[in-house]
Amino acid sequence: MATFTASIHKTTRIGSTEPFQAIHHNGNAQDGWIMNDVVVNSDAPDNRASKAGFRPASLDAINFLLSDVRGALGPYLNVFLVTQQQWSQSEVGLVTTVSGLLGLSVQTPIGAAIDETRAKRSLIILALVVLAIGATAIFAMPRFWPVAIANSLIAVAGDIFGPAVAALTLGLYTRKQLARRMGRNSAFDHAGNVAIAIIAGAVGYFFSQRAVFLLVPVFSVLAGIAVLSIPAAAIDHDRARDLDMGSDASGPLSIAN
Repeated sequence: MATFTASIHKTTRIGSTEPFQAIHHNGNAQDGWIMNDVVVNSDAPDNRASKAGFRPASLDAINFLLSDVRGALGPYLNVFLVTQQQWSQSEVGLVTTVSGLLGLSVQTPIGAAIDETRAKRSLIILALVVLAIGATAIFAMPRFWPVAIANSLIAVAGDIFGPAVAALTLGLYTRKQLARRMGRNSAFDHAGNVAIAIIAGAVGYFFSQRAVFLLVPVFSVLAGIAVLSIPAAAIDHDRARDLDMGSDASGPLSIAN
């Protein structure tokens, strides 16, 4: 006669974000699995985020639009300076090297600041403002020193987006939901890359290559609106820093206020 053991774990019922107890009766290899309830892993945010008014589409929009903000510059700046402004390759190399090294040197302190602060949304907004001002400066004054200063500030501001969005995601979703949500973040990020390539090409063709830089402030405004659409109360900052002590492998059992 087959023997059965029962295991109890917290999961989510279809159509609900409230946890309940599901019992699985596990027999031997011949008997296999018998499930009393149909259960699924929910892709919805946790109860705290949902009650505060958070909608997953806000995080989707942030990933999509931040990709547009960064993609509107990228390698396009180098091509623009050489082909349209007649910069030498050594001048372009010097500007990109200085900005790259500066951005690399501040990654660790910026990451530590994002981990420590509760004003994660504000940091993203600040970085968007810097990017918008820098791109506008390059559009208006494509000379060596203005471009060098603006590109360096843009490199520093760009270091904020990755860890800040990751921290927001950690604060909005439980660990059990995190892998799926991070994959969704990446999907919208790549979709944004494709979108900005098409839009930048159209703007450069119908208007001018210089006008492409004006896409940055436009998308910065849209990205800022998406960031502010996430309620501050929806973010669990302790979980974002992995400080939620009352959690198990499936996610937090209690949320700190």
